[in-house]
Amino acid sequence: MKKLICNLVPFLFYCNISFAQYNYPAAKTVDSSDSYFGVTYKDPYRWLEDLKDSNVLGWFKEQKEFTDKTMKNIDGTDSLLNQVQSYMSAKTWGREPNHSHLINLNYIKRYIKGDGGQIELQNGTYVDVSRKKKDEFLKAIGY
Repeated sequence: MKKLICNLVPFLFYCNISFAQYNYPAAKTVDSSDSYFGVTYKDPYRWLEDLKDSNVLGWFKEQKEFTDKTMKNIDGTDSLLNQVQSYMSAKTWGREPNHSHLINLNYIKRYIKGDGGQIELQNGTYVDVSRKKKDEFLKAIGY
């Protein structure tokens, strides 16, 4: 009997976990594809690329609500988010020279003048500075 219980409890626990799936917001699929060099790639979620479509915005809102609800149930999330926020608000972090990059100012090697300009990082990577963010970025790096 003891052996049966020892084997049954983990099995029931496993079954409980396997059936406790997240209920993600539904995402419709569409018949969309592209061909490149003779190979066709299906893209059933292409409709999500139209950020002006109210259906897309609604789907993203549902995803946000689902994520917020899920994150509230995980211990330590607030502490982690506060810690990340403190890093992001520090003077050396959170600088966006353009829409695609977030950099640490301590790793900038030099600024290269141009329309928006570029920065060279210590590892040899070059990052474009957007025209819109140029003045703010140059002020942040003391240029």
